[in-house]
Amino acid sequence: MTNGAAPAALMKDARATAREARETNDPRLVSVADRLEGALDVFSEATDWMIATMRSNRTTALYGATAYLRLAGDVAGGFYLTRSAIDQRQNSRGDRAIALARFFAEETLASAGGHLGPITMGSRMGDEDAALLASASE
Repeated sequence: MTNGAAPAALMKDARATAREARETNDPRLVSVADRLEGALDVFSEATDWMIATMRSNRTTALYGATAYLRLAGDVAGGFYLTRSAIDQRQNSRGDRAIALARFFAEETLASAGGHLGPITMGSRMGDEDAALLASASE
């Protein structure tokens, strides 16, 4: 709604956190950074598609809104868990925070690419299918 300002801010902060995780040289955090960066790449592509499609065909974009928001939540979760793991790695909760970030990265962020199809699905639907879906919500 603001030309992608909110997702851009999230991506900027998350990319900085991924870089910081990588710079720790802790192999556990480097693997989390890999997954977070991969999810961010997908989120960036999805955001570009969503912004362009909202301008050209709002209805088509809205078909993918739920999947887009799910991806945004996954990326945000990965970002916050990575941030926590970095911040806590020097204290007694560090190993647990890193384990949680790694679990989320492997269980959730690793499948981020699977969201792209459902996000862009509306652009591949025929007019008849789109009309049926639209009428179902009335």
